[in-house]
Amino acid sequence: MFKKVIVGVDFSDKTDRAIGVALNLAKSTHGTAVLLHVLPPVADEARRTTPGSDGETDAMRAVEVRLRDEAAKLTRDHGATVDYGVVAGKPADEILAYVQKWGGDVIIVASEARTGLDRLILGSVAERLIQLSPVPVLVVGPNSL
Repeated sequence: MFKKVIVGVDFSDKTDRAIGVALNLAKSTHGTAVLLHVLPPVADEARRTTPGSDGETDAMRAVEVRLRDEAAKLTRDHGATVDYGVVAGKPADEILAYVQKWGGDVIIVASEARTGLDRLILGSVAERLIQLSPVPVLVVGPNSL
């Protein structure tokens, strides 16, 4: 059963749809929805040019606060148990690593359903997850309610 639902979060409108699906699934199984955000790694040059600051750490703290607040609000408003996590790296790779380390019964991600050159150039996190995930992947499309 899907007791731990991992949902990829990038703070876009499409993510809101995926979170809604994750909440419904977690609630129906008396499980937990985990909001997981993947920060892109900060380039070494950016670290060297910002005295006294580690851009990645600062960004991670800011995202953790945002996710913590969002998880508390969703728990309060929807009655589902919501947790959160923040990692840095390539989205698909880090989501898979998170599932391997912390567990998860299903991964839910939103997709913009890009086609043609956009998809070729940008790649597809959802497609990579479908190909490599040890657990089921549910993709929420742009026309999902």
